[in-house]
Amino acid sequence: MNYIYILLLYFLGIGLVILETMLPGMVIGLIGFMTLISSIVLAFMENTFLGIALIVIALTILPFFVMKGFRKIQLKESISDSTALSLNHLVGEIGITLTELHPVGKAEINGKRYDVYASELSISSGKKIIVDRIEGNKIVVCVFKG
Repeated sequence: MNYIYILLLYFLGIGLVILETMLPGMVIGLIGFMTLISSIVLAFMENTFLGIALIVIALTILPFFVMKGFRKIQLKESISDSTALSLNHLVGEIGITLTELHPVGKAEINGKRYDVYASELSISSGKKIIVDRIEGNKIVVCVFKG
């Protein structure tokens, strides 16, 4: 087989793998990977040196583009406990249940709606509640007895 066809197949495979990093979906990358492997096998059948050269080129070029693609889909902000910390001001606040809590439901506290967890088994709708504690990102409430 002519070297030009092998190189065209090879660079088509590299191009498809690089395109996969920009348009994730796995199909383009899989076709590109198979095309790349096919061109390397054909290169080894023609000339061992060409096959080795194509492997070396692929191993130096592709990791760069793959890592660049991963950076594109990587989470840019870290998730911290700032959300949980911002709920601490609710401890001791009084609210009213908007739905039944079995043990999860909705409640209104300080004019805002929250998903809350009942410390008891169940709290019926329309009951006055007090925020007992914050567990991570959960607001735990109990019936207000006052």
